[in-house]
Amino acid sequence: MKKVIFKKGFTLIELLVVITIIALLTAIVLASLNDARIKARDTRRLQDMKTLQNAMALYQSDHNGNIPVGMEGGASQPNFITSLVSGKYLPQGVTDPLNTNVGSYYYSYVSSSNGSCPATDQRGYIQFKLEKMTTTSYPICGGVSYYCVCF
Repeated sequence: MKKVIFKKGFTLIELLVVITIIALLTAIVLASLNDARIKARDTRRLQDMKTLQNAMALYQSDHNGNIPVGMEGGASQPNFITSLVSGKYLPQGVTDPLNTNVGSYYYSYVSSSNGSCPATDQRGYIQFKLEKMTTTSYPICGGVSYYCVCF
């Protein structure tokens, strides 16, 4: 009688199926991680706006309603933050989570002469953009993709 010998191991098809399943699971996990990172950066932006809003209120309270140095004429860069930090209204500088001053996500001051703030006695607003548009308590200003904090 002849003995039948079976080889132990996986076939090529079985290996390809397992590799495909692992690749799909990896893609799903990476996509959800990226979405979580975007949400985390947007949450930080909203917290930064609350902090800036409070710092501006404190500064204006101490300086008869005047705006900080560096905001005159609608500064396009957040150089007004230096005045708030040096006056101890902010514990440290506030920068965008992407850490860039180029593009749409950095914080900038805009004079309210164009009427974007709802109250007529507002001097200006700080605009910011979220990566993922959500419903927030901040008004939309400067176009549909920018939120703003009026003061």
